[in-house]
Amino acid sequence: MLQGGQLRSYQLEGLRWMVSLHDHGLNGILADEMGLGKTIQIIALIAHLVETRGIAGPYLVVAPSSVLPNWDSEFQRWAPALKVVAFRGNPQERLRIATTEMRGKFNVVLTTYEALMGADMPFLSKIRWHHFIIDEGHRLKNSECKLNVSLKVYSTQHRLLLTGTPVQNNLDELWSLLHFLMPTLFTSSKDFQQWFGQGQPQGSLLTEEEMLLITNRLHQALRPFMLRRLKETVATELPGKVRPLLQYRDPLHHSFRVTLCLQCVLHVRVAFHQKSRLAGGGLSTGVSNSVMELRNICNHPFLSRLHPEGSESLLPPHPLPASLRLCGKLAVLDSLLTKLTAAGHKARTVLVFSTMTRLLDIVEDHLNWRGIEHLRLDGSTASAERGELVRDFNDPAGKCSVFLLSVRAGGVGLNLQAADTIIMYDTDWNPQIDLQAQARAHRIGQTREVLVLRLQTADSIEKHIYDVATQKRNIADRSITGGFFDGKTDAQERRAYLLELLGKKSSHSRRYFS
Repeated sequence: MLQGGQLRSYQLEGLRWMVSLHDHGLNGILADEMGLGKTIQIIALIAHLVETRGIAGPYLVVAPSSVLPNWDSEFQRWAPALKVVAFRGNPQERLRIATTEMRGKFNVVLTTYEALMGADMPFLSKIRWHHFIIDEGHRLKNSECKLNVSLKVYSTQHRLLLTGTPVQNNLDELWSLLHFLMPTLFTSSKDFQQWFGQGQPQGSLLTEEEMLLITNRLHQALRPFMLRRLKETVATELPGKVRPLLQYRDPLHHSFRVTLCLQCVLHVRVAFHQKSRLAGGGLSTGVSNSVMELRNICNHPFLSRLHPEGSESLLPPHPLPASLRLCGKLAVLDSLLTKLTAAGHKARTVLVFSTMTRLLDIVEDHLNWRGIEHLRLDGSTASAERGELVRDFNDPAGKCSVFLLSVRAGGVGLNLQAADTIIMYDTDWNPQIDLQAQARAHRIGQTREVLVLRLQTADSIEKHIYDVATQKRNIADRSITGGFFDGKTDAQERRAYLLELLGKKSSHSRRYFS
């Protein structure tokens, strides 16, 4: 039943692992690093259960609306014999699908989170699903979110989560995923935090040996339920990824705006303390708004509320536009793009990611001024249009060399391996969001080394954001990557890796691993 290609050895191992979970009545997390083909492994699992075990389903696959077309096309490529229903569209279209395509026999239903939680819930929840498969499973990281609450009304025999980033900020998110999979086993978030070291008294520091013991305890608890492989270990043929950090200093007017913004922060704090003494008020949103203002200033002065509208028209005449002359960061981007795209037809193909769609507006205007052909995808792009944009960008005969994407909308589920250069215009607080974005190009099928350039304003709020993101990534490395949930790495290798993360030599620690 499975056709259209041959599974790689690690994908076959993933299939065997999921079949073993099925046979033992367990649920689990397929947590392979982004770009290693989790979609294909799920299709192989369903094809195996239908053809070999005679289990026709139904199987429910839930995914973000932006990647649902990719799931549909991959099913058509790898398992065309399966009856797959894409349950999406406007209310009238979904009603038509429910009363026609889902009245007869079908194996798989593809749908979105929104359909699962919305008006279609009464219809979808009446079906007894054999497998419940949730793509981008980290969406369940908040146990109280609407999606998590809605899923409790659905009936299914087996559950699988797909995520390359099972931990994004803290271990409480991991408990939420495990609670969804096995609610009777992982019942209490408080107990989970206490058992795995998150419930330490405030201000207490764990020794190296305590950290090793607690981390190993977590890994032992997770090992039956998680499979995770990394590109560097299973896809050694994949070209490398170079990630330089480009720091620059902005002009004097940038420092002036920053000074004004910091004065506003100080004013807010003084006002907050005065209010607290008088009325016991809560946290003010003024400080967080000021942090966002500092980010705006770094990205482009036109985004700042401190920039008088139209004031750029007072600048002396110059061949360069004011948007470029007033922003050192845009000037760096301009220099990079003109060099990367100047060496001929699609010499380098570039993805430009930003956390702000308003910034993409400015960059898009600048590319139009430069005459650089480009595409754009953000949260406002319709699902049907997204697939067309991806096809146009990946077309070897295409003329477009630059793709502008918002990191939230364009950083998930898209295959953009035609690109060999990624520019992170700014940094997200969540490091896994940035890694997901980079995985759009650095994935199986990439034949060229991928250059990842991160822009950062020196001595600014961006440095703080980068440091926070790095700290969060270290948590994920220690709790997930350090567990080596690949079924191959031995205890000594896991121990050596964790000691390296902790900044110690392995000879300085007792052996807690068995």
